[in-house]
Amino acid sequence: MRSAALALVMLAACDGGAGLDRTDLRAEDVQAAMLNIFDEMCLDQMPAMAEVRTAMAEIAERDLRVTPSLDREAYSVVASRRGGIILTRGTPAWPAFEGEHRCEVSAAAIPLAETTEAALALFAEDGRAAYTLAEARPDHVGERRAWAVAGAQPGMRFEVAAGASAEGGTRQTILRLVWRN
Repeated sequence: MRSAALALVMLAACDGGAGLDRTDLRAEDVQAAMLNIFDEMCLDQMPAMAEVRTAMAEIAERDLRVTPSLDREAYSVVASRRGGIILTRGTPAWPAFEGEHRCEVSAAAIPLAETTEAALALFAEDGRAAYTLAEARPDHVGERRAWAVAGAQPGMRFEVAAGASAEGGTRQTILRLVWRN
């Protein structure tokens, strides 16, 4: 899945200069790219989560053709404002995160239930079955599901959530790993 999704992201990036900011991409294509980025940026960095910042910068520059803002307390890269991918990596210094680290990828206009199923399957690929998931209660209200991730950072949880973007309330599906050091 990784190489196909990367090819898709690179094609979209080269053909518009703005990542996945294209209206002709199908929801399935955006979902595949989102899952691939979450896999490479977040899951590949478990259990230590030490190289998340580097991974985000590489993905943003290589595949989305944008320069991430990494010099702030909370850093992110917006690859698309309509129907595309948003990468976010926060630091505990940002008060809104309440001391949590977050590694997350969100995408617009893709189904929450199907994406949840596909994201859970990533934990069983490439030897990730060692990270066992146990259903957990989300820390916040809203449309989301959460799992405790055993074998990674202490207290780490995996969330799939639905939210709205700041650009006109477009529905976003979010894949997120959350932990504290």
